[in-house]
Amino acid sequence: MARPTTNKINPIPASMDALASKNVFSSVRRIQPPPLTLPPKLKLNARMKMDGRKLLAALPPKTIPVAFFDPQYRGVLDKMQYGNEGKKRGQRRCALEQMSEQVIADFIRAIDKVLIPSGHLFLWIDKFHLCNGFREWLDGTSLDIVTL
Repeated sequence: MARPTTNKINPIPASMDALASKNVFSSVRRIQPPPLTLPPKLKLNARMKMDGRKLLAALPPKTIPVAFFDPQYRGVLDKMQYGNEGKKRGQRRCALEQMSEQVIADFIRAIDKVLIPSGHLFLWIDKFHLCNGFREWLDGTSLDIVTL
């Protein structure tokens, strides 16, 4: 029977469970979100066409462990004034309805309401907003910036 490898400076645990229980930076995370009961109009793993804010409002509070949000905003497009909007590779993106700062903040507040206390929002932002600020989008939420 092999013995677990240890090191006097930094002992290596015998299992990942031991590591997870001692280290907050572990790659092991076991989250048990509360059961999710959806209204009849919402279906899991099905394509739906509706305003995302209505979808979020229909979800029970504090039930979602993670959300990904990639808002359609004009920040970098307006700042850079490329002049090639709607041509070739940008056609599909330009066809999407652009979100105002207020709509983005509304989405983030709605996401905050459905996230479990240890949940995470992965927010995609462009370099314009990264450099010029997006903190006001988080006003009125319990969300905080963790890292880039």
